[in-house]
Amino acid sequence: MRFPFETLNRLVNWRWAATIGLLWLAGCASLPPLPAWPTPSGEPDLRQSDRASHYPVDVFRIYGIAEGTCEAEVELHAPRTIRTDAVVVFAHGFLHSIHQHQELAQHFAAWGVPTYLVGLCPSGWTRGGAPVLAKLMRATADRSGKRQIIYGGFSAGGSAAYMAASNDQNAVGLLGLDPVGHGLLATLRRASFPALGLFGPSNLCNAEQSGRSLFNPAAGDILREIAGTTHCHFESQTDWLCRVPCGEPGSTEQLRELRGRIYGLATAYVRWRASLDTRPPEPWLQPMEGILREPERLADKPTGPAFTH
Repeated sequence: MRFPFETLNRLVNWRWAATIGLLWLAGCASLPPLPAWPTPSGEPDLRQSDRASHYPVDVFRIYGIAEGTCEAEVELHAPRTIRTDAVVVFAHGFLHSIHQHQELAQHFAAWGVPTYLVGLCPSGWTRGGAPVLAKLMRATADRSGKRQIIYGGFSAGGSAAYMAASNDQNAVGLLGLDPVGHGLLATLRRASFPALGLFGPSNLCNAEQSGRSLFNPAAGDILREIAGTTHCHFESQTDWLCRVPCGEPGSTEQLRELRGRIYGLATAYVRWRASLDTRPPEPWLQPMEGILREPERLADKPTGPAFTH
């Protein structure tokens, strides 16, 4: 019996399959050696959670937070000893879930900041998307009973965090991890606190850094681009839905190093906004060649101190 190649050819788009295969291989490729990034002088190494004073942490599942019939998947990652009245409320990206950010939540909690992960219901992206996720984030913040809320999000979750922070008088921080802007403007945010946006180099997967529109450097917001990263490096851990179109290059050690850089910068910011550190995290945010810089289109604008609030 002859193998039915004609039938197989009708069923398989070989050009598309080859493209997917090449993208997968490219996404798994190694990076050139990463330049060393020493811990800022006098600062704890915020890149490592197992060296944190609150490691390990506890995880709790929270039920009953919903917008209409869309019930959120919510987890609280909390240090066993809490010394702050602030919490982080963090959202995932398009078609993903809280599972892509559990490692980040563990990291924040290990450094003393309780963190809620808020996940959209499976049908949520067809029933409103980021605005619905923003309402679920706000409901989670209200349920927490805290008066100092640091909103954060990855990709489309960054837009949701922006919307939630813009309408919450208890918001004291906004953290965007390679956020996508969805046409939103920073001028819509009424709060006076400084925000932090961390980006990978401009590319299609982060909509050419469209999330920069969520931030206003003239008002004290800070944007930084982390060299060597792709959209997927800002998840922990990522999956094939991100790797295939966007790539996740790097050896195991390089991936650990790149995520450590993201964690260190983000943790310095949330600890400051949670009043666990009294000084702004300027030592962590100093541009360094080959490691950290201002996004290219903003680099030619005059800048003052990293944070003024």
